[in-house]
Amino acid sequence: MEIEVIKGCTLDEVKDPTWGTGVMQKRLVLVGVKLSGAITEEERCSLLEEAWRRTTDNGTRSLQGTDEQGRGLLLVFDMYVVEQLSVFKRLRHALRMFKAAITGNVNVSSGVRVVVIK
Repeated sequence: MEIEVIKGCTLDEVKDPTWGTGVMQKRLVLVGVKLSGAITEEERCSLLEEAWRRTTDNGTRSLQGTDEQGRGLLLVFDMYVVEQLSVFKRLRHALRMFKAAITGNVNVSSGVRVVVIK
């Protein structure tokens, strides 16, 4: 079998220049689990509304899926660029990073909200 190289394209190329460079910050703020089937659009909207209140700069990214047993899962991430934050939000970010550095070594909860839907 021969590997064909496509001109100008590499497999490890990153399209977004901020992703993975430390410029774009992301943190998990909410995990939604539904034990009896996939998460509906109404449940998804209510979970996103709840997660939106915990965001730093009103930007979120959500991932949704269903496992082999039919349980639904929704992950909501807070996404922001530190250089674009106001002074108060930057201070909040710095304090959150400081708290994570200290509490990470003593197994203290990180503050992720977990919602289980029956």
